[in-house]
Amino acid sequence: YLKEKLAGHLRILPENLRISNGSSDLILLLGIAFLNPEDTFIMSQSSCIMAKIVTQMMGCRLVEVPLKEYHHDLDAIFKSITPDTKIVYLDNPMNPIGTMVKHDEISKFVGELPEDIVLVLDEAYHDYVTVGGFPKSWGFIEDGRNVIMLRTFSKMYGLAGFRVGYGVAKREFIRA
Repeated sequence: YLKEKLAGHLRILPENLRISNGSSDLILLLGIAFLNPEDTFIMSQSSCIMAKIVTQMMGCRLVEVPLKEYHHDLDAIFKSITPDTKIVYLDNPMNPIGTMVKHDEISKFVGELPEDIVLVLDEAYHDYVTVGGFPKSWGFIEDGRNVIMLRTFSKMYGLAGFRVGYGVAKREFIRA
């Protein structure tokens, strides 16, 4: 029922949606579905700790890129990509710092990202954004890009003891 209602609210097909026990659970599922020990996972330093934990659980290589003025340094992240890079993870707004990468910056990054890399946009705190320019992540997915958007109800709605998150992606990613 929740999946059907949420898909209608987001104006997406239910097959593009995965309901989960919060966004942390979705990050774990991404690791299980996409990471092998020979893969590389790239994220910014000080990003969501769960992403780092998942790389340790999966035994893959973690590259933590230093921040630039408390923001994701997209140029440095891009330069860190190697042939074995599988996932680039961006929490936006960044958890726990709160800085945000705007749509035009993410759009440029997505356009330059190699097509075999999965970009995870963890938007757990998107409900708190009050300035313009927040990325329209679903548009990247609609364009067929390897983008997975993560969100949660747990932050904004203070669901005490009840975690509900969701991921939006291409059907084959949701199936994985």
